[in-house]
Amino acid sequence: MGIFIPLYLYKIGYSIVLILLFFLIQSVSFIAFSLIGGKILSKTGYKSGILISVPILLSSYLFLNTISTHPSLFFITPISLAVADFLFYVSYHNIFVQKSDKRKRGTEIAVLNILMMIAGAATPFIGGLIAEINFSTLFLISSLFIVLSFIPFVFIDNIKSNHDLLGEYFPI
Repeated sequence: MGIFIPLYLYKIGYSIVLILLFFLIQSVSFIAFSLIGGKILSKTGYKSGILISVPILLSSYLFLNTISTHPSLFFITPISLAVADFLFYVSYHNIFVQKSDKRKRGTEIAVLNILMMIAGAATPFIGGLIAEINFSTLFLISSLFIVLSFIPFVFIDNIKSNHDLLGEYFPI
């Protein structure tokens, strides 16, 4: 959602300071979840991590869409976004490394980056047009695209690795 979350929060009346607090909560939550998230992914696998991130991310969008009428969601939403981001991105990058052809990895990363840059350039424009209608429509369409984009992950093997950041640095 990039630029749209702060714009949306500002539009519904949150101050710049509160918007910065929102992203501070998200960042601290991401770091905190990283300590146990690796262990969770070791048990569930990367495919499961990605699939688990979908309902958490969709819940986060629902929270954002109703945050103006339920102010307590201001503190829950950045935490749920952080958990969804961790589960998705750590899983996605590990699957990419393990499923890509080692000899062609540079080309595959370049193609992936080009596609992401094209999408990154187009989506703010398209999102801005949709947001002109209203943010609820933007959240709904974004959610639909998120669900559709996760379909390919259903067809891959569930890869597991042993990650224990907490145990590695803080043996219990």
